[in-house]
Amino acid sequence: MTLNFTHYRLKGKDNKTYLLSSALEGIQMLMTFMTKVIYGSDLFFTVFRTVAGGQKKTVSSLGRHMNRIHHYAELFSSEEKFSPLLAFFFEEYRKHPIKNHDFPRTGYYSEDITLFDNFVTTMRKNALTVKLKKYVADWESKSKKNI
Repeated sequence: MTLNFTHYRLKGKDNKTYLLSSALEGIQMLMTFMTKVIYGSDLFFTVFRTVAGGQKKTVSSLGRHMNRIHHYAELFSSEEKFSPLLAFFFEEYRKHPIKNHDFPRTGYYSEDITLFDNFVTTMRKNALTVKLKKYVADWESKSKKNI
């Protein structure tokens, strides 16, 4: 029997190598999602023009995260400190009705899409209120200075 786990390695200042769990993949996906939310403008669907001049809509790269929202929320631990984008997601998730919604495993339904788009729109509005982009920029600048 072969067990195949994904681990990430981190080299510490003490020159030791630390193995980190595959939960980091979820963190990376959540960072990708939040970057699209805060710095993008897409919602669940992207609308584009066809060669014939008509309009067609397809699931956006942001929309493909819809069925992972609850998984992202499960990454929270009160014992950990998160980047401003992730902390903002966890806080917004706890306050939004999306936390109580069961998304289907397959397929997309209009009520799911409406709730997802509302969650994204609400986060964007609240991010402006708390000046999240500035906070993230300051946080990233501070971490670069500490390297």
